[in-house]
Amino acid sequence: MPVGFDFFERLFLQRMNKGPAPMLDLVAMLGFKATTTAIRLGLFEALEQGAAVPAIVAGRCAASEKGVRRLLEVLEPLGYVARRGDVFANTPLTERWMLRSSPECLADLFLMFDDMGARWDNLDESVRAGQSAVDVEAWLAARKDGFRNYHSGLRAVASLLAPEIVARVPLPEGARRLLDLGGSHGLYAARFCRKHRQLSATVMDLPSARESAEETILREEMQGRVAFRHGDFSKDDLGTEWDVILLFAVARTMSAESLKVLLRRIRESLAAGGRLVLMDQLDEKPGSPFKRANARVIHLELFHSSPGDVHSSSDLRRWILAEGFRSARYVPLRRSGGQGVIVAERE
Repeated sequence: MPVGFDFFERLFLQRMNKGPAPMLDLVAMLGFKATTTAIRLGLFEALEQGAAVPAIVAGRCAASEKGVRRLLEVLEPLGYVARRGDVFANTPLTERWMLRSSPECLADLFLMFDDMGARWDNLDESVRAGQSAVDVEAWLAARKDGFRNYHSGLRAVASLLAPEIVARVPLPEGARRLLDLGGSHGLYAARFCRKHRQLSATVMDLPSARESAEETILREEMQGRVAFRHGDFSKDDLGTEWDVILLFAVARTMSAESLKVLLRRIRESLAAGGRLVLMDQLDEKPGSPFKRANARVIHLELFHSSPGDVHSSSDLRRWILAEGFRSARYVPLRRSGGQGVIVAERE
């Protein structure tokens, strides 16, 4: 977590501009690298075994005592560990958000963002060119654990959003077949199946997503109800008579014209009364500074790494209706910085 200012620092650095407040960004950047190092070492899991002095933590992590001590001393003011004398322990924040045993663990999201930071080394090239200067598929393929970190990071995001989406998005009565296009890790499909006992799902994505999807299926105990199918939804046959089709985090990677073609194919693949559920980062204006910053960082990442664009909810609804759907309802997400859902029904 970025270090916060105390009262006098807020007064003199932020309000009065008497000192270099931008230094906070430098500390935050290095603090993030320290946190991802702790994740890779399994340091938080080592402390999950019990509070300990650095020497014991180092033994649990198979690392040097001196290095672990220095790392723990950084993580303490960042809020990830607490210290009493020479004994360190996980904070409640870490126990909820950073431990692999937690259902809301963000560790994989940190690793995905760490990779993203490396990819931003040539962000200036995209900014100068006005379009993506990165072939993300090739970049991920060339990086150790690139695809694994990417899909696992998306799954971490899904673990935060899935409960709200599944609770607020109604499926057609008696729905039995769901297709998750570009479903990556498959967590959304699995969670819909968990709520709707008669439902089965197919996750369709490129082969690089198979490992993550099959890992999710095992974790969620959805063998026999959720299956992975490798394929390219932009050109491969989608099948027919689907009751529900999910299109999550896909629209933003496509141009308006390409997306319209896909929407038309989705409508043709749905059964009568079937529903498209589209979830994505949208070109809206989140209210709080954090949500606004979060959304704009993601917009910049998409600009840098994707040939598509971030679309507004009004444009998406208009395009969906133009492709023959009879309704398109927008559902903003409460737990998200700039993401929303559109539920559309075929006639």
